[in-house]
Amino acid sequence: MKLYRQAMPPALPSGDALQETLPRLTPEETGPAPAAVNASAVSVGGAASKTTYEASPAPDLKEYQLRGVIGEEWDEDDAVTVATNGPGAPREFAVNFGLTQPGTSIVLKVYVITEAGRERGSAPMRVDRV
Repeated sequence: MKLYRQAMPPALPSGDALQETLPRLTPEETGPAPAAVNASAVSVGGAASKTTYEASPAPDLKEYQLRGVIGEEWDEDDAVTVATNGPGAPREFAVNFGLTQPGTSIVLKVYVITEAGRERGSAPMRVDRV
């Protein structure tokens, strides 16, 4: 879908009505993006890690998502959703993600997501398996 959305506008004549009907890739931006939350992540043995985070003050909070990348640096394009918590769930994620053997690293972020689809990620947190 992304490639189609990017390729079509230049292929259509300027002002063509089809340009207005191309599907959106992201939700309409309504309201401000939520504030990022403070979070921390640690290795807890083996392939497991534990991430804790502060509560979001967003009034229309839908959920928190833990997203991760295998490697030593955060890359938004490679990030995958590892786990999701509702607003009332305990503010922690205990997961087995990416730390498959000694010496491996992962980078995690906690995202605050609102009912309107707006989101904001925490600072990246690197976790190393010893």
